[in-house]
Amino acid sequence: MQSENLNSYITKRYDRWLDYAMYHCRRSGLNLEPAEVLNDVLCQLLQRNPVKLERLLNERRDKYSRLDYLVLRVIRISVISPRSHVRYTKGQHCTRTVDWDLSGLSEVPATESEEIDPDSRLREIRAALDDLDAPQWEKEVFAWKFFDGKSLLQWPGTEHIRRLRRIYNRIFLKISCKMKVKNDF
Repeated sequence: MQSENLNSYITKRYDRWLDYAMYHCRRSGLNLEPAEVLNDVLCQLLQRNPVKLERLLNERRDKYSRLDYLVLRVIRISVISPRSHVRYTKGQHCTRTVDWDLSGLSEVPATESEEIDPDSRLREIRAALDDLDAPQWEKEVFAWKFFDGKSLLQWPGTEHIRRLRRIYNRIFLKISCKMKVKNDF
């Protein structure tokens, strides 16, 4: 019964949330699809504890539920945060920070779409990793997950998983920014 209420509520509010996502995507000036942002937010939301979601659904604040406010806040954060999942998947995490000045509402210039060879991209990433100024074992942590596709939980070392994730994310961000700068020129 609980999931039926939640599903019907999401269906009922979807268009409103999509408008909100569209507003923030346009205002950010980034090349993000509002439907992708909203769907990513909803996927994250539905992975949470259903009992807590039901409680948020039933708690009212003004004429809206607290679930509404949560979804709207996560949409906004997904667009403006350079470390959000949506911006990582769209390659927008190394772009400028979002400027909320109204003069930034101009059209974003379209980039030429060109075919990218996956093998050459992997070679570029490998070269960027080799050139990176980082300890060798941190590079190995990155390669373990990125190139070998293994879970950081399976890492043979004694490091805590939080440390491994921080290292992976830091190396990933450095390589991404390096690749972005290289491809901009």
